[in-house]
Amino acid sequence: MVGIVIIALDIVFLLKTRLFFPVLILSLLFSSLHFWIDFFSELKRQKIIEIMFLNFTRSLVESVKSGVSIPRSIQNVSKKNYEALNPYVKKLSHQIEWGIPTSKALQTFAEDTGNKVIKRSISLMVEAERSGGDITDILSSVVLSNYKIISICVMSNSNKVAR
Repeated sequence: MVGIVIIALDIVFLLKTRLFFPVLILSLLFSSLHFWIDFFSELKRQKIIEIMFLNFTRSLVESVKSGVSIPRSIQNVSKKNYEALNPYVKKLSHQIEWGIPTSKALQTFAEDTGNKVIKRSISLMVEAERSGGDITDILSSVVLSNYKIISICVMSNSNKVAR
């Protein structure tokens, strides 16, 4: 909004002067600043969500390996702090508590986060559960693959910075 006002004032007062184009460029940059701040803060939040999802799935694997059912494990694990992932984990826990099927609640969880890695992991878990695979092995594989994906992304970003 402020950028538009500056552009309007620039046109009205500085149209025939040398300052017109520099002020116009600065006002366009200023008006797009909010977009870039939102873009990079969302990017950072998604990275944190990916890392916290890795912690969430690790805790879930440990709980399931100890013999607790998946729905009960999700409810137990949801009591921990997962920073930016907390609202989604709490919603997942509440949905399971209300009797929504685990696969449906997990799919809703994946959609709500809006994260590609989480969507892929959850769809893999749901399909494997439907086909009757060992859920402990599936969860362990998901944790390992997510760890590798995040490691590759981190190494790729560090290589870009080093260049």
